[in-house]
Amino acid sequence: LSKAIEVEENFAIHVIENGTVDAVVLDCPYNLGEADEEGLVIYWLQENNPIPVYQWIQGGKPQATGVWGDRLDLGYKASEERFHIHRALRILNPTTELTGEYQCRISSFVDEKIILRKLIVYSRPESVRTWAEEEGEDNLKVVCEVDGIYPEPELQLNMMNEENGDR
Repeated sequence: LSKAIEVEENFAIHVIENGTVDAVVLDCPYNLGEADEEGLVIYWLQENNPIPVYQWIQGGKPQATGVWGDRLDLGYKASEERFHIHRALRILNPTTELTGEYQCRISSFVDEKIILRKLIVYSRPESVRTWAEEEGEDNLKVVCEVDGIYPEPELQLNMMNEENGDR
């Protein structure tokens, strides 16, 4: 028997702005050995959920599970090659709640490999406000508010000494 399953690209990040694309494709490129053509199944899992959001058994039709039914394009073909045709996950109208890590599991009767994909669907801030308030003689309170942004940013405030430029 020839080689086992080989993955072409183990990790990739997809970054898109919320509401700007009709779909995003998370691909799962692999090469199969002859022995892996038997019992080929592709599973897509989100984060640490053990229940697949998508499953394709070679020779059959792809299936979506749970709330994913209307979010996936089950007719999408990543390739015309029969062992690769439905390997990819095409997510329709991706929104911020779909941000996360995804696993593609390529499984056969003799081997299994995992490919990781990270999807970040971000939204720009609706508003950004900063202001300062004096609190006593020696204290200054600086406030920064950012609304409608995703993912939640990490904000950092630095103070510079005017005399020597130190932070």
